[in-house]
Amino acid sequence: YVKPAFVDTLIKREHLGGTDLPVGAAIPHGNPKFVNQTAIVFVKNDKSFKWGKYSVRTIIIVAISEEDKKEIRNILSDIYELVESKDTLKKIYQLKDKKEFMEWIGMCSR
Repeated sequence: YVKPAFVDTLIKREHLGGTDLPVGAAIPHGNPKFVNQTAIVFVKNDKSFKWGKYSVRTIIIVAISEEDKKEIRNILSDIYELVESKDTLKKIYQLKDKKEFMEWIGMCSR
């Protein structure tokens, strides 16, 4: 989905300002120039760990391609809406698998 240089841009972006949120999630993203196909990766950790300023348990890696660049604001807005509260993140942790997660995401977007 991404070229190797994407990881470097993701790290450089973190140095500009942390993407961690007080609710326990981080939303790192890199340069679309190094994205072959748009993808969003949800990582649920069993335990919280220090990301930047905050401890996080959920990491949502956003990789937006040049082709989809015009949608960045909408995509990030939708993601921030999902993780705006600890209750929502708690619900994500109760979901058992990818299928259940995808069904829940679909219900959220209605």
